[in-house]
Amino acid sequence: MANVISGKVLIVDDSSLDRKLLKDLLKDDYQIIEAQDGQSALDLIAKDLPDLILLDIQMPVIDGFEVCRRIKAELANQLIPILFFTSSGDIENKVKGFTSGAVDYITKPFVAAEVKARVHAHLQIKQLQQERLLRLEEEKQSMTEKFKNADQKLKDFTAQLIQTEKMAAIGEITAGVAHELKQPLNVMKIICQSIVKDIEKNRFDLESAKLDLPELINQMNRMAQIIDHMRVFSRRTVGTTIEELNINEAIDSVFVFLGQQLLNHNVAIEKQYAADLPKIKGDPIRLEQVFMNLLTNARQALMSSGKKAMKVEIKTYLSQDQKKVIVDFKDSGPGIPQEIREKIFEAFFTTKGAGEGTGLGLSTAKKIVEEYGGKIEVESNLGEWTNFRVTLPITI
Repeated sequence: MANVISGKVLIVDDSSLDRKLLKDLLKDDYQIIEAQDGQSALDLIAKDLPDLILLDIQMPVIDGFEVCRRIKAELANQLIPILFFTSSGDIENKVKGFTSGAVDYITKPFVAAEVKARVHAHLQIKQLQQERLLRLEEEKQSMTEKFKNADQKLKDFTAQLIQTEKMAAIGEITAGVAHELKQPLNVMKIICQSIVKDIEKNRFDLESAKLDLPELINQMNRMAQIIDHMRVFSRRTVGTTIEELNINEAIDSVFVFLGQQLLNHNVAIEKQYAADLPKIKGDPIRLEQVFMNLLTNARQALMSSGKKAMKVEIKTYLSQDQKKVIVDFKDSGPGIPQEIREKIFEAFFTTKGAGEGTGLGLSTAKKIVEEYGGKIEVESNLGEWTNFRVTLPITI
């Protein structure tokens, strides 16, 4: 016979004569095991799965239909083909056999060629099914691996986006840092010039110096704080630190960089912070990046509006369900058209001219906020105001 298929065949029949006839027909091509009743067959299958089962219907205690149902109830047995023995005209038993889970039947009295052909055909089908399942499993593992790789690449790309936007933010705030450092430098310069003049004119007063020198130290400390904050902010996004934060303090840290810059551009800041807000969880540097982006966008929008009165209202409060902290950044700028509002959080979308922006600021802010289980939304009234709302879950 072409395409010989090997395998283990279980013959289940209470007739020892029928078992012998079938065994003699098949033993040259297959490994044969036997069971004289349904329970014996179930016990054998529990220990060692056959590749195919020849099952008699009429058996004492447990008939073939019930044996078939019990076998097919186990997931591991689903691919085992079961062939019933039945008489040639027994339509009812054939239908019942298929309903129980059998795939074919062999009529009694046995015809050798038919028995061999059906057994060979179903073992071949089973082998093809197993090969197909193996290929599917390999494809599944391959797809799983590809998905893991793609997921990691996405995470790496997201981290790169966040870092890229951070570097862009650093470029944006360089001018602000310069303004912040200029103020203490000017104070220090005035104090030092005054001391030098007093020394030159022999009117140096030690008591006055005792007042001036601590102020010099204060201004130096202020400069050191700005520089240290810049260094910390500039560190890589990879390996972020999650900690409990006071949202009001996180927002105020932005003004280390932007406070003097906003003042120089005549942008008024109105703070309405709720006291004793529950803490949130997040990385302080990444959340500072979010707030810095929103404030920088607000400043740029205000400066392009042509309005004389430029103001940003920052409001923090607890949500009605008391499970989230909310921050509103509302500017009195020109507003955002609806068609732009729908795209504003898309990566690389920008209304600025070439070289004026990365188009990553708001998309990065959205990614960061969502990473901490929150959301960021925008509302706007064209010609009047825009409000960015950041919602973050509280620490439970």
